[in-house]
Amino acid sequence: GRTAQAGTGPGEFSNPYGIAIDASGNVLVSEYGNHRVQKLSANGTPIASWGSYGSGVDQFAYPHGLSIDTSGTIFVADTHNNRLQVLSASGAFITSYDLVGRPEGVLVLNSSSLIVSNSCAMRIEIPSRTSTWRATLMDDLRLVDCSGFARDTDGSLLLAASWLRDGLPQSEGSTLLRIDVTSGATTLPFGPGASTCVLELGYMSESHCVPIAMAVEPSGTILVTDVGRNKVV
Repeated sequence: GRTAQAGTGPGEFSNPYGIAIDASGNVLVSEYGNHRVQKLSANGTPIASWGSYGSGVDQFAYPHGLSIDTSGTIFVADTHNNRLQVLSASGAFITSYDLVGRPEGVLVLNSSSLIVSNSCAMRIEIPSRTSTWRATLMDDLRLVDCSGFARDTDGSLLLAASWLRDGLPQSEGSTLLRIDVTSGATTLPFGPGASTCVLELGYMSESHCVPIAMAVEPSGTILVTDVGRNKVV
């Protein structure tokens, strides 16, 4: 992991959720527990921090996903405030959009299109078209958290999600998925055991990886926020 310290100080995390990489290679992380967004260098050195708990300008209530567009503008799913906040590259408030329901994940696709998720239902916003679909995994596995989106280097969509298997015995865990934007169909791109954070059992266990969000570096390296162990891996 590039950082592994839980806490409230610079470079420390409390329930890290969203993650994104800007054009300079800096890493931005939204924290559910600290109600803030942190900016770190590519090697994990703290640069800046924005936000506190509340519903006002520059405040967050349990923020989940975040995304950065090509100009450096930052979009944050301000989940318990039922809104999407938009910040400049330096963290200054630009505007906010009220949303129906609590947004979990957000991914900017281009200048006129973004994806917002709410309980694993995805809404793709385009000026002339809005489509809604629900991500699925397998018949006996139910996705329960779809907050983490990223675009892979080939343009495809990646998703970090948590799942439940109902029945006896009940089990739960997390996984990384590749997703078809048109249909919502998912595949397992890495396979069980390929790395940590892949089909992990023990959701929200401090000894297991719980992937919440992903960002992809130009080299193809995938960064994952691990809320189970308060790490970026």
